[in-house]
Amino acid sequence: MTLRAKRQQLPICREDPSFSTPPGGLKTANAPLECAWIVPAENVPEIVRSLIARHLDSVLEVEILLLLHGSRPRAWSADEVVEKLRIDRSWAVTQLGKLCDAGLLKCDPQLQTYAYGPASAELDLAVVALDGAYTDRRVSVIEAIFAKPLEKIRSFADAFRIRSKDKGPGET
Repeated sequence: MTLRAKRQQLPICREDPSFSTPPGGLKTANAPLECAWIVPAENVPEIVRSLIARHLDSVLEVEILLLLHGSRPRAWSADEVVEKLRIDRSWAVTQLGKLCDAGLLKCDPQLQTYAYGPASAELDLAVVALDGAYTDRRVSVIEAIFAKPLEKIRSFADAFRIRSKDKGPGET
């Protein structure tokens, strides 16, 4: 059995959020669990994989995007996003700007606020699908993010490739 096949059989479980803690704060071993099966990244819808490939490089970018998507039409300041997600402010500002440039958020430079506002119906549909996939198959979405080739890393590595001027094309 391959590792992928084994992973498909493993559940990820968490305590049922409706389960209340008994007085005294101790939870019993019999607390009900919600379980989900790990699903490989290829089971993430194509529209979500395409959105990730074109616009999303990290899990925190997904978290920022889905936070603003889930609270639409509210506009957030960078400080509010930082406080809610407990992330570094300078990084958050950079990522919010990147999501605005990608057409996923609307930015108001005067008020310094950010709101969900996709530039097209296609992007909106992709974010709705991302929201569903991240809720139902979080591990698979994260795998899709980390599996995507990073062009910057490739170009950096290519800078160290040794090339000879004496050899023709196709020769090593």
